[in-house]
Amino acid sequence: MALILHNHSGNIISRKPTRIDQVFPGSVVQFRYNAINARDQKPMVFVLFEKQRARGRGGRSTKLKKSGTLSAINLHYLTDFEIDKLFEEQNFLKLKYWSLYRKAFRTYNISDMQTLKAVDFKSNKQLKEERIDNKPRQPKKPEGGINEN
Repeated sequence: MALILHNHSGNIISRKPTRIDQVFPGSVVQFRYNAINARDQKPMVFVLFEKQRARGRGGRSTKLKKSGTLSAINLHYLTDFEIDKLFEEQNFLKLKYWSLYRKAFRTYNISDMQTLKAVDFKSNKQLKEERIDNKPRQPKKPEGGINEN
C-alpha cells in the first residue's frame, strides 16, 4: 500500500538555514533530497539518535553521526494524531509508540542532502494549547460611572 504524503506546513513557525553538524536528535529539519528513487523530494524529518561506541572508554555514547546516513522519521508520512504522539515522547532512544512511526522511518544519505533548514515546528496539540492561552478574555465591567452615587 502506498503511503500518503501529508502537508503540515501550517505547523511550521519558522525555518532557518543550518549545517549538518548543528543538527541534534529530537530536532526537526527540512532539506532537498537528491537521491535517485526518493519519493519525497523535500522531506521534513524528526531526527533520531545514532548509537555509536565511544572510543577508548568502552561505554556507550549517544550522538549523531556527522557523515554517512541520517536516521529520522519523515513527518510527511504521519497524520496529525501520530505527530502529536511523537512530540509527547520522553525517550527518543526507545519510542513508546514506535508502531505508529515505523512506516515513516527513513535513513537519508547526508551526501544527497542540500539546503538543510532547521524548522521550528509545533504539533497541533501544542498550537491548540497556545490558542487557548492567548484567547482574548471578556473585558471587565467598568467601575464607577454616571449612575453611581
